[in-house]
Amino acid sequence: MKRNYGILKPKLNPKDWRVGGETGIQYKEVLSTGDWTPYLPVYEKQSGNIDDMACVSHSLTDVLEIQFKRAIANNEIPQTHLDWLKNNGYFLNGEVNFSDRALAKMSNTTHQGNWNATVAETARTVGLVPESDWALDFTSWDIFYAEVPAELQKKAAEFLKYFKISYMWVQQGQWGDENLSKENLANWLKVAPLQADVPVCSGWSSGEVQPCGSRVTQHAIAIFKIVKQNCVKILDHYLPFIKNLGWLYPTDWTMLILVEPIVATPAPVVPHYTLTKDLYFGNRNDDVRKLQEELIYLSLLKSGLNTGYYGELTRLAVLAFLKKYSVTSKIWIVINNGKYVGKLTRDKLNNMFK
Repeated sequence: MKRNYGILKPKLNPKDWRVGGETGIQYKEVLSTGDWTPYLPVYEKQSGNIDDMACVSHSLTDVLEIQFKRAIANNEIPQTHLDWLKNNGYFLNGEVNFSDRALAKMSNTTHQGNWNATVAETARTVGLVPESDWALDFTSWDIFYAEVPAELQKKAAEFLKYFKISYMWVQQGQWGDENLSKENLANWLKVAPLQADVPVCSGWSSGEVQPCGSRVTQHAIAIFKIVKQNCVKILDHYLPFIKNLGWLYPTDWTMLILVEPIVATPAPVVPHYTLTKDLYFGNRNDDVRKLQEELIYLSLLKSGLNTGYYGELTRLAVLAFLKKYSVTSKIWIVINNGKYVGKLTRDKLNNMFK
């Protein structure tokens, strides 16, 4: 059994978005059962004459296509957005279908595969191409990974004017308790199906796979249901497409990837807070949330980042505020570097938002 199906070795990156950080993702339950079975997309393989080594791209488009199917069934996509998707070929046989092949190329997938955050960031910033425009072609490696035409890349960018893609790790590395790990994932399945990197153990081709003692990630798949104390149900790109992984099967690296329609938002409401406490980089509390809402109103912090966590994005916003409004001396601004909101900064904000 080969060692790698297209996933690069896991790597901890402090810049990666992860749960608890400044991701802009709020926990929003959309499916109380956490069972995405009714919304599974068209099954697509990742091999023919060649193996495309693009399991990360395949599993990412799977989780997004599943979300689209549920959202459309529940009338959650504006008609203007649906019309744009239809007019631009994103519907195939009645369902939204993205080009795994285009995403694999645009994210620079190699013979060794790719990495979740790299592919997700490509989808988030470059966009997605319709399957009907750039279909799977396993004739040869060079044909599969031919350059995506400029007009299709332009269409991918246009897609991002209508839909927002965001992502974060909900599990990044081994948990001490596999039961708690699965409970955590079951909770996030109420938000969206999940992309996970897993080892490939004996029985993979049968569809009933038990842990084999390995935690080496070899393959990226989509988790669409967890049956407590029984199994983790996945959508794969090798037959059988639906597989049951044993309850204790390692899912150490699991990512939440969301797609949401971009809709016009009402004019922001002016926040009226009085900040009374010193705030520091790394704090997590309601005062930080109030600070963030003020920074968002001033267009120094992106909408949705009022998470209550004083992380890197908030630090940069505070630093921008100090510079823009000349809160203190240039030397002190350099020393502060956005990591501290003290009396001078609070007074300036309190006067602006009283």
